[in-house]
Amino acid sequence: VRRKPMPATVADNVTTTECEPTENKDDDEPQQADDDIENGKILFEKLITDESISQLSKSERRQIINYYKTIDNDFFEDLYTNYAYDKLSVNAIITLILQHIGKDKSVIIEKMGFSDQAFRSLKSRIEKSKKEAA
Repeated sequence: VRRKPMPATVADNVTTTECEPTENKDDDEPQQADDDIENGKILFEKLITDESISQLSKSERRQIINYYKTIDNDFFEDLYTNYAYDKLSVNAIITLILQHIGKDKSVIIEKMGFSDQAFRSLKSRIEKSKKEAA
């Protein structure tokens, strides 16, 4: 059975993405990573100013961490060396970043939306994740 060609008006409305194979989805990953880092930069700037990040989602907090890796990789090398990094929560890493850039306890509590008890508990978990000196 031979099909008739589509009229020009219908063919003009067909997008090329409809014909592309789905295997090319990996091509979008570098762009997504760039977008995440750019968004992380915006969120980090909020973090270092007077804005609270207590309402941010976990993925947005990860974006802050990924951005900070691009500007201070030495800090993360130190984390990998001195802490069981995989056991640190996103909040723990952001707390360590805030301490690293010179923020004190009261500022961290305010920015992160922690209670005093939550902050003490987090600090305790961070201390427990430290590796023993060899």
